[in-house]
Amino acid sequence: MIYKIFIKNKIILITDNIQILKHINEKVLIKYQPDLNEIIDLLKQFADDDLHQQLILINYKLEDFYIKFYNLFKVVLGAGGVVFNEEKDKILFILRNGVWDLPKGKIDYGESDEKAAIREVC
Repeated sequence: MIYKIFIKNKIILITDNIQILKHINEKVLIKYQPDLNEIIDLLKQFADDDLHQQLILINYKLEDFYIKFYNLFKVVLGAGGVVFNEEKDKILFILRNGVWDLPKGKIDYGESDEKAAIREVC
């Protein structure tokens, strides 16, 4: 199993499958069985690192490790959607922080997922 986490234009893969190493390129940072203190420093390094585009964390206690990793962060719920113009056969994208993306944003307190998605795409 592999968990994929996207941060800006980079990917973090968390897995218990060492076979993934057969399919990597030179722009990958790999850590085997890292502890949580090491993870915090590693994430700071990875965020500022222009050389590596992927971080692979290999841990054989995958579920336990992923839960601990997940709990390092504050979860912010979001909603959005794909806006498709059938007449012109086009999809709406927005330029956010220099990156093209689909319209989406944070769900406000008390707001439903559906209302937030509609607000973000309109």
